[in-house]
Amino acid sequence: MPLPEPSYFSTQVESARRYYLPIDPSTATLAVAGAGRELCRADYDVERQHFPFLTIEFVARGEGVLDLAKTSAPLQAGVAFIYDRSVPHRIRSASEEGMTKYFVLIRGSSARTELKRYRLAPGAVVQLTSPEKIRDIFEDLVEHGFGDHPSRADACAVTLAYLLMKMGDLAVPYGQLAGASFSTYQRCRQYMEEHFLRLTTVEQTAGECHVDPAYMCRLFRRFGRQSPYQYLQWLRMNHAVDLLQNSAKSAKEVAEELQFSDPAAFTRSVKRAFGIAPSRLLRRDRRA
Repeated sequence: MPLPEPSYFSTQVESARRYYLPIDPSTATLAVAGAGRELCRADYDVERQHFPFLTIEFVARGEGVLDLAKTSAPLQAGVAFIYDRSVPHRIRSASEEGMTKYFVLIRGSSARTELKRYRLAPGAVVQLTSPEKIRDIFEDLVEHGFGDHPSRADACAVTLAYLLMKMGDLAVPYGQLAGASFSTYQRCRQYMEEHFLRLTTVEQTAGECHVDPAYMCRLFRRFGRQSPYQYLQWLRMNHAVDLLQNSAKSAKEVAEELQFSDPAAFTRSVKRAFGIAPSRLLRRDRRA
């Protein structure tokens, strides 16, 4: 079972489910040193100039106030923030009901590289567009840590890697979630998801969304992790694979449905996306 709680875990909580795992820093690349869920009291007020771990905190319910380095921000459901030993911080509840939040303490030689990859560097404050998904992953992280099995550290590490990836997908800069730019980004992305079968270029997509192509590219760089073209191609290629594997259509028919100019262009696109030719993705009973 997890070790007894260390002294730096806050006592200003009504209840908590949290753990600490011993990690060998010489061998770990990305590891969970500890994690948990805390129901903070109304008088919760934690201020630190230093903290020994790279840490992500996520607010699931309630309200609070955050001072992170030189940034001050209200805390509410869906807000996450990151700090380490170089980032002073103060976290306070701001309602009579207190505040429910999750945290994960991170170690490993690749930890900072992974956080930077997903734009989650220490000092960042972000909002998650689907906070319930992040909450569910944190719940898995808590349960894995209390698992009565020798591989719980490995299970926690895998869950942490998925958590970082998902946060990177869903995070937007603090204060921009309700802005016009993010609304436009969401509208363009949803339009692509609904019409990718006939959309073939960024210019066509931008025109039908009534935005400038260059502006749409800037929005995807700002809020997403793929360019509009990359996202459109991802939608089209995944649909192509689904048809090749789960329908009676030939590769030529799939290419025509996706409006490729010729089968050779379709084959090149599939190879770029998946590394193999469309013929190898056909249902086995159609290869014989």
